[in-house]
Amino acid sequence: MVISDKIALKYFIKVFEVMNRKKKINNTLKQKLKKANAKLQKSNKPKYISKAERAAIELAQNQDSD
Repeated sequence: MVISDKIALKYFIKVFEVMNRKKKINNTLKQKLKKANAKLQKSNKPKYISKAERAAIELAQNQDSD
């Protein structure tokens, strides 16, 4: 290898490392943004009610109807 080839190779490796670092940073920022947007979206899924709470609600409804 000629000296200029070695210099070019070192330069290419440094540029590649910088690009890789930028890519990783941008990727993590995109992931955080995606998660934040997902939290802002309203879910159509009904809120979870435990079995004990459902039994208590049913018992209260039965007492009200009696």
